[in-house]
Amino acid sequence: MQNHTSATVSQQFNSLANVALLTEHARKRMEQRGVKEDALKLTLQFGRKIYSRRALFYVIGHKEIKKHCEQYSRLKSLEGLQVVVDVESQKNLTVYRSHDLRQIRPKKRKHCHLH
Repeated sequence: MQNHTSATVSQQFNSLANVALLTEHARKRMEQRGVKEDALKLTLQFGRKIYSRRALFYVIGHKEIKKHCEQYSRLKSLEGLQVVVDVESQKNLTVYRSHDLRQIRPKKRKHCHLH
């Protein structure tokens, strides 16, 4: 049980360390969209993780709000916030707000038609 706890703490630390690893694009988008650094930290800490297209998406949706809202009432205002992190470099690529999680799905491969 202690291993699980230490793993959880190290995962949270790694997620919070990602705040410092913002690309210039991500910083610009945060400023344009009015996303504060504490909102980014909460998203990285409590957001659902979705792997898609060689990136890791952290998403605050209905389930995360329902699960953690009693402890962190601010999550309600973050609904739909998505943070995209590059899997290899661990840098935050961009931050945006969207309630449509279907956009995160991996792109289907198109069949090559030879005529």
